[in-house]
Amino acid sequence: MKFRHLAVWFSGVALLGTGATFLWAQPPQSQRVAPARTERDKLRAEIVELRTESEMLRFDYELARDGVLEELKISRSMKMAGQVMGAVGDLQVTINESQVEPSGLAPGQGSEQDRKKATEAAKAAKQEKRKAAQAAALENRKAVEEMAKEEAAFIAEQKKDLTRRFALLAEKRLDLEDAERRYRENSR
Repeated sequence: MKFRHLAVWFSGVALLGTGATFLWAQPPQSQRVAPARTERDKLRAEIVELRTESEMLRFDYELARDGVLEELKISRSMKMAGQVMGAVGDLQVTINESQVEPSGLAPGQGSEQDRKKATEAAKAAKQEKRKAAQAAALENRKAVEEMAKEEAAFIAEQKKDLTRRFALLAEKRLDLEDAERRYRENSR
């Protein structure tokens, strides 16, 4: 009889060991649900934050880009307006010069030598005006070249700023894509 009791006792221990093994082999279901939910909520909050930051960076980039474009439009229109005003001024000077001819002496009055002197003086005055106009045109060209250099420097500086802003935007977009991918993988 003792052998019978021993067999029952071994069978009971074997059953308890097998049950314990099955219980340990199963993942804890109740503990798995809570952390997965909080992790998913964290990923969701991170995605919302990254989308917001990305949108604000895009807004800043587009605002800066539009500002640069407007500055360039204004600068170029002012330059064109200056050139038009200069051309109108030159035209006005030419018109005034053609209307007011040096009268010199009336025909038949004075000697031939006086008329030659008056003609030479008029030619000298025209040459002086021509030289002054050429000097003004040269200074105008220099001013235009200087403005072009300043504009090129401005554009280069603004391009650096826009490049920096776009790099930040691209980085946030990549972070957002990574977070969305992790969120999708986690929800499976």
